[in-house]
Amino acid sequence: MNQQDVEDWENEFTAKQRAFVREYLIDLNATQASIRAGYSARTAAEQSSRLLRNVKVAAAISAAQKLMAQRTNITA
Repeated sequence: MNQQDVEDWENEFTAKQRAFVREYLIDLNATQASIRAGYSARTAAEQSSRLLRNVKVAAAISAAQKLMAQRTNITA
């Protein structure tokens, strides 16, 4: 898993999906990540649930988390 893998997945997403992945990684709060990504606050919880169930979005989040762990030398 490397930075290029994450970037490759990002190219398959809409702008809001890319923003959601980036924002989710900040605090792992899916609802707030949805709002910051540009989704309506009224539907943010529903959108975040849908996004987290999206296989490609979930894979990108997982890959980014692994990359972050490697960069910081974290071994769970």
